[in-house]
Amino acid sequence: MWELNHNNCLASDAPLLAQMRAELADIGEKERILKERSADREAYRYLLDAHRLTVREVFLASCC
Repeated sequence: MWELNHNNCLASDAPLLAQMRAELADIGEKERILKERSADREAYRYLLDAHRLTVREVFLASCC
């Protein structure tokens, strides 16, 4: 008896579970994209800082 009710419950919950899995996958994809963008911004900041230091050194060398 329990197995019959349990199987019916699982069958009726299948669409809800599928929707929840899809939402979790979507959230995971959004998190991945945000991490990628954050890493890209960090790399850009590093390169910008390196460029600023190089320009400053060249400027100081040419002035003095």
